[in-house]
Amino acid sequence: MCKSRVWQLKLTQFTQYLIYCRDLTAFKAFPSSFYPDLLVGINAIAPSNNQQAQVDARYAQNDLYSQRIVVFEDPQLAYSGSLAKAFKADSSRVVDTETYTTGLANTIVQAWQRAKEYNPDLLFFTGYAGDVSTLLTQLPPCPPSPQLCLQVLGGDALYVLGNYTNEVRPNLHRLRFTAFAYPDMWQIANLGTDESPFFTEYPQDFDNKQRHASPYGNSRPDADTILGYDATLTLLTGYTNALTFTRVPTGSDIQRGLKQITRDHALQGASGRIAFSPDNGADDTKVIVILFVNGKNEVQEMGISGQLLA
Repeated sequence: MCKSRVWQLKLTQFTQYLIYCRDLTAFKAFPSSFYPDLLVGINAIAPSNNQQAQVDARYAQNDLYSQRIVVFEDPQLAYSGSLAKAFKADSSRVVDTETYTTGLANTIVQAWQRAKEYNPDLLFFTGYAGDVSTLLTQLPPCPPSPQLCLQVLGGDALYVLGNYTNEVRPNLHRLRFTAFAYPDMWQIANLGTDESPFFTEYPQDFDNKQRHASPYGNSRPDADTILGYDATLTLLTGYTNALTFTRVPTGSDIQRGLKQITRDHALQGASGRIAFSPDNGADDTKVIVILFVNGKNEVQEMGISGQLLA
C-alpha cells in the first residue's frame, strides 16, 4: 500500500502528471486540483527552464551566431515568463522583449510589428505551438542566402507538431526548439545497442501491424510519452528503494527512496540518464536536445547536451 498518497513528477515545464498510488499495481493520473492536500513530494525528471534556457542561449550564440535577439513572452503565463527570464539572464545579445497574450493572435502580430524595428537576426519565442504559428506566418520571405533567413528559437512546449496549422508548415523550417527526449537520439549518438527496450516494445504494442499513416503515437513515441515512461519507472524505483528499509512504504518513505537516485547512483531511462539534485530537480547531466523541422516537415536533431548513459 502507498497510504493513498499523491506523487507528482514533472515531465515537462508545460505538462504535469500526477500519479495516485493506491497499491502496487494501480497507478492512475489525476489533475493536481483533485488532491492538493495530499501532495507529499515533487521530483522533476525533466530539466528546469533555467537549464533549457542555458542550452538555448549557447545554441543561439555558438551555432546561429545571433547578435540581435528579440524575446517574445506572455508575462501572465508562468512557463513563458520563467523561460524568458532565464534566457535573458544567460544571453547578452537580447536587444528587445515583446509581450503578447496566449491565444490572442492579434497581440502576436502587434508584437512582431514592434520587434521589426530592432532588425533582429533571431526571435526567441516562449510559449506554445499554436501561438508561435501566428508569428511564423508573419515573417518576411527568406532571402537567397540561407544564413540571412530570420529564424525562431524556443522551448520544449513547441515540440507538439499536431498543433501547427497547415498555413504555417511552409515556414516550419525556420523553427528550432529544445526538447527533453527524441526517439532517434540514441541512434544518432551511435548508442542504439544501449537504448531502452521501450523503443522496441512501444511500436510492437501500438503499431504492430503498421496500419497507421502517422508514426507519432503509433510506431514512434513523442517526447511526453518517453518522459511519461521514465516518470513511472522512476517512481517505481523509488518505491523499490523504500522497500529496503520498510515493508509498507509511505509517501515520505518513497521520497527517501527517490533521493537515492543521485549523480553517483543514476537511473537509466529511455530519455537518458536520470538523477536528482539536492532540491529534487533533474541534475545538470539530464539530456536536452535541439530539434528543427526540415523542408519535409520532419523533425531532426541539431545537437544534444547532457548524458544519455547512466
